[in-house]
Amino acid sequence: MRQGNVLSAESVARAAAVCVALALIVAGCVQAGLRVNTDDRHPAHFASPLSPLGGDAAITDARDWTGRRAPLIRAAFQARIYGWLPDADGAIVGERRTIRTTNYPHARSVEEVTVRLPSASAEDILFRAVVFLPQGQHGASPVVIVPNFCGNDAALGFSDGRLNHGAWLPERCRTFSNRSVTRFIHGQNIIRPPFERLLRAGYAVVTFYPGEVVPDEPMRAAQAIARLPEPTRAPKVGAVGAWAWSISRAVDIVDADARFDHGHIAVFGHSRFGKSALLAAALDERISAVIANQSGRLGAAPTSRTIGEPLRALTRRFPHWFPTVAQGAVADAAMLDQQSLIALIAPRSILLGGATLDRWSDPVGAYQGAEAASDVYRLLGRQGLTQASIETPDYSADITFFMRPGRHGIRDVDWTATIAFLDAHRSTPRHAAVTP
Repeated sequence: MRQGNVLSAESVARAAAVCVALALIVAGCVQAGLRVNTDDRHPAHFASPLSPLGGDAAITDARDWTGRRAPLIRAAFQARIYGWLPDADGAIVGERRTIRTTNYPHARSVEEVTVRLPSASAEDILFRAVVFLPQGQHGASPVVIVPNFCGNDAALGFSDGRLNHGAWLPERCRTFSNRSVTRFIHGQNIIRPPFERLLRAGYAVVTFYPGEVVPDEPMRAAQAIARLPEPTRAPKVGAVGAWAWSISRAVDIVDADARFDHGHIAVFGHSRFGKSALLAAALDERISAVIANQSGRLGAAPTSRTIGEPLRALTRRFPHWFPTVAQGAVADAAMLDQQSLIALIAPRSILLGGATLDRWSDPVGAYQGAEAASDVYRLLGRQGLTQASIETPDYSADITFFMRPGRHGIRDVDWTATIAFLDAHRSTPRHAAVTP
């Protein structure tokens, strides 16, 4: 056979990716008929987080919220849905090494940090974070923590052969063709966050791969969760709770470093990591802002809605994400639904993202949940959600909802909205306008 007729493995992979992409274009055209109706006012009732909860009387002042109701709700979410997060004294920062910065001209420095976490077994748990610091900053820099989906080396475009991606990667991340299909379906930024864009805007960035702590696969997740420090109460977390715990350990890195502005620590999470980002912010008050992009059921979307992904489908497909008790979340929704999780973040800033073809994530339900959570913001002297409709974001508000055309994923426009939101809140103290 002549050399000219021989196809390389990469050429075959590219051709396969193109074929899959064409098929998905057709599927997307068909799915266009499932566009989210942004005028949907589904009749499900969203109880105010201030309403009576079980035997706890209605909340009428800020002191009762912070001292009585908020601790009760935090405990209930862990006991009934997410599991109790592991006990930990904090992350121990170990080895640091400098990464070449030619791909990031607006970076003052790029470092890989090895982090050691306490473990229930003999060996410590390790994960590696990449820390970017922006040029031209006088004093401490505001920071965005961005969990990535395919490991640090893929997130940085395989620019440094020594970067670690963890012992396990999901199928979508393992080959060039799989990553190409993933980017086509879920957007260019799903694997490579726009670090240079954030640096240019003046933000430091910390990225890490939560799969290093708990892999997103049932058997491996169970083994990894067994190694986590024991919580004080049962049940133990599933993967979503473990990833939230890992986000707080990334906050430990920031909190111990004077180069970061500790009053401006934001977390960006998409989809499953959007669920984890909301939970982390609800339990860790060091987080000043959270961006939860298309976080769906048991994220920002209320369980009491019948539109979107059914809870049974979620727990069947991802049995390792939540403890078994989470399957009863629908029964608890009348008094413990996701508007209360959003409310636990008050008075800090929240950006919720949705997409018109992402009916599965129920953006309308998440918007309505944010409306209900705004009762707590108003109690604390803020406003909460102020925009006139789901499609008219107010980036300066305490809660902003951003809706874009298209499918589930991370596109450039999602980061445009995120940076606009972060810029609008850059001068706002973390606990501004809290009434004691």
